[in-house]
Amino acid sequence: MHVAPTRAGPLLLLAGVAFAVTTAVLQVRSAGGQAFAAPPLAASAVLAALAAAILVVAWPVRRWTKGERDRHLDPLRAARTVALAKAAALAGAVMSGAWTGFALVAVPLVSVSAQPGRVALTAAVVLASLAVTVAGLVAERWCMLPPEDDDDGPPGGEASPA
Repeated sequence: MHVAPTRAGPLLLLAGVAFAVTTAVLQVRSAGGQAFAAPPLAASAVLAALAAAILVVAWPVRRWTKGERDRHLDPLRAARTVALAKAAALAGAVMSGAWTGFALVAVPLVSVSAQPGRVALTAAVVLASLAVTVAGLVAERWCMLPPEDDDDGPPGGEASPA
């Protein structure tokens, strides 16, 4: 089975849709007089930790695909790592779009001088969301097999017996 690498187009589309939906919902809420709280600091910390964890999980697969095959790599682990990487790239794109929409609608409604930390927290969560997307894309690339290892024949390039 071959999984196609994630392309930028679908990620940008997901981010754009999340941005549009978030912006529309928040504009309706702000027209109704609702105030918006700043994103919690834990949101950016958890997203940054998730980005790091994705790279840590993908590192052994990268080592194996680069030729360091001193240890056995479970094929199921490699497949799960690819699935995690793809899911992280997609989810990170959605979160990036949504938090950017939040930043563009909610932050201007508050006096920056009154709450300077609000802008920093919002920027941190947008950047952490982007980090999840980038980590997913990097991990996905790390899990790609070199062309010579991608065939269905036996190892060593020998022709399979008829």
